[in-house]
Amino acid sequence: MCLCRGQSGETGKVAFRVWYNNIQGLWSLLPNIPFVALTATAMKSTREKNCDTLNMSSPEFIILSPDRSNISYAVVKMSNQVNVIEYCDWLLQMLETSGVQCDRTIIYCQTVNQCSTLYSLFSAILGPKIYMDHSKPNSKEWLLEMMHARTPDSVKETILNSMAQDNGHIRILVCTIAFGMGVDAKGVGNIINFGPSRNLESYVQESGRCSRDGKQGNCVILYFGRMLTMVSKDMRDYVLTQSCRRQDINKYFDKPVKLNTQKPLGHYCCDNCAVSCNCVEGGCAYKTICSVNQLPQESRAPVRVVS
Repeated sequence: MCLCRGQSGETGKVAFRVWYNNIQGLWSLLPNIPFVALTATAMKSTREKNCDTLNMSSPEFIILSPDRSNISYAVVKMSNQVNVIEYCDWLLQMLETSGVQCDRTIIYCQTVNQCSTLYSLFSAILGPKIYMDHSKPNSKEWLLEMMHARTPDSVKETILNSMAQDNGHIRILVCTIAFGMGVDAKGVGNIINFGPSRNLESYVQESGRCSRDGKQGNCVILYFGRMLTMVSKDMRDYVLTQSCRRQDINKYFDKPVKLNTQKPLGHYCCDNCAVSCNCVEGGCAYKTICSVNQLPQESRAPVRVVS
């Protein structure tokens, strides 16, 4: 019998589908039936709580490392002096230029309000270019979409169908974790977290939706300093670390990758490792996506004129 994860490793509370907590009662009725419990990314504490909930004593663990060598990690601290839209302007320019050929990007927000605000800003800047065909606007062929717990079911279905296709019309999806477990998302080249995930385990799951096709992908966290007060210690340590981010992630799991042999080089690993990168004849040309060195001459952030 296959079981899905039913508890949060951080709080021990039921994460979803409450009846998972009652599965252990089934075992008493079927004492001679082998049980197999399957889960996605889970730290040791989460696995222990799950085993306790399922009344599994001394189970045999089969563990695979969550490391993804084709993903590079980066963190960008946003400045209060720079409009938020400037950190995503590179993405909007790519969408305007490439249209439906734009690299597919998922932007995870921590709240519905953040999700709605970013979506509104993007829509205002893109204007008619939000449609796949600018000359023939079709509300079912938007390049930009938004999804959260309050999104109507009909819209959710359209989003899920599009994201399940490599050539689906949605190229940028602004969402909360409502776009989460069990969702089929193809061709995702960039994952941007607007604000750190609540813990490192959640972040590994969210970033793991990047580049499942084996191509090189990018995972970036954008944050303001105050956002770190609402996350777990392991997530905060990851954001602030000056060492290899990949190594920081792997140390929280039982069987980390042997980093000295399998770790990607330089900027293919993370922004911290890029500092010591020796590519391009000793001068690395790598630049973290979402980074802003200085304000552009003319900001594209929408401005409302009032009397």
